Amino acid sequence: MSQLDVTNTDYMGGFQYVAGKLSFFPHAEGYVTATSKKSAVGAPTSYSFNYVYQYKDHLGNNRLSYTNNILSPGSIVVLEENHYYPFGLKHTNYNTTKYEFVKVESGNDYYINIEQLPAGGVSNYKYKYNGKEYQDELGFNVYDYGARFYDPATGRWYSVDQMAEKYYDSSSYIYTLNNPVIYVDPDGNEVEMCCDGLKGFLLGTVDNIAGTNLRNKYSSGTQSYRNGVSAANGTSLAVGSILTVKGMTDIGAGTTGLTTSGAVTLATGGLSVEVTGPSAAASTGLIGIGMAETALGVNILSNTSKNMKDDAASNGSNTSSKTVKEQASELKKANGDKNSVTVKSSNGQTRYDLDGKSHGGVDTPHKQTYKNNVVNGEVKSVSRTTKKAEPMTQQDIRTVRKVIEKRN
Repeated sequence: MSQLDVTNTDYMGGFQYVAGKLSFFPHAEGYVTATSKKSAVGAPTSYSFNYVYQYKDHLGNNRLSYTNNILSPGSIVVLEENHYYPFGLKHTNYNTTKYEFVKVESGNDYYINIEQLPAGGVSNYKYKYNGKEYQDELGFNVYDYGARFYDPATGRWYSVDQMAEKYYDSSSYIYTLNNPVIYVDPDGNEVEMCCDGLKGFLLGTVDNIAGTNLRNKYSSGTQSYRNGVSAANGTSLAVGSILTVKGMTDIGAGTTGLTTSGAVTLATGGLSVEVTGPSAAASTGLIGIGMAETALGVNILSNTSKNMKDDAASNGSNTSSKTVKEQASELKKANGDKNSVTVKSSNGQTRYDLDGKSHGGVDTPHKQTYKNNVVNGEVKSVSRTTKKAEPMTQQDIRTVRKVIEKRN
């Protein structure tokens, strides 16, 4: 049996080390590669840093990675291009050429170059579909989402998540409710709409038509979400105005047609009724359509105006503009001034600390996740799955809010 080649990878807050040496770390538009330089014996490892920029689609998939051509200033080099099937399996019959920064030694000196990887070669940077790390060791070929592993070849998870009870009407193993085009699963626990802007636009549009308040109830609180709500307001005002004008025009045309038909009928002593009758009926129908269009247009304009005034009057107090800490403070009050909320599942539980002391240097609001320790089919105890608490996110706020609303 041949001995396996083992390479240790360490993760430190976005900084990734391979075999003890820094490999790369993220920046706002991609990542920075770190190529180790030649150091004197006993001296600390020094690095050459190069920026790599990425183009991502609305799902966060890394589609294109490119960088400045260090050997030909003013031009760029495409390091890698990726295309995916809807559930994440990568296209492999084209655009397979990959490049990477390498250290080229020349005698006692060296220089940094960009070279093509050999066929089947693997880049150190493996974050692809949904921006998740592709685990290809030992032919495993899955994506690591944090809570569980995902197989893009079958479009299925390998295990059940902690929020399985929330999706009781769907299989625990399907990915994004079998709709990966508009949904994502950020950490393998819970489905979210892929883009906050689209979510804000859809919920804002529904509110402007139906007069509801879904935009604030299900807000994700991001700037993209608020931009989506603003776009919905602008679109609704335009659509409402168009419907109102068209409706009034149709009412006017129908009224004119009805008047004309009546006048002709009277002038002919009723002899033209076979012609004017259908014309009058059509005019009456046009008036009805116009009234419906006007009513809908006025309703949309009224709801949109009210929603915009309500959001403006709140002066930043609505959910979409509040910080996680501010929302956690409100949830504490709704929770009877209790600092914590515990959410249990079949696999364990998560405790959300809305207020109180920090834990492991992480201020509240934060969360701590525990797993069940099962002996002979019975839960005997629970133990933490992480050494320190994690800051609560907008997604966590929504989860806690739903639990409190259900309890109350």
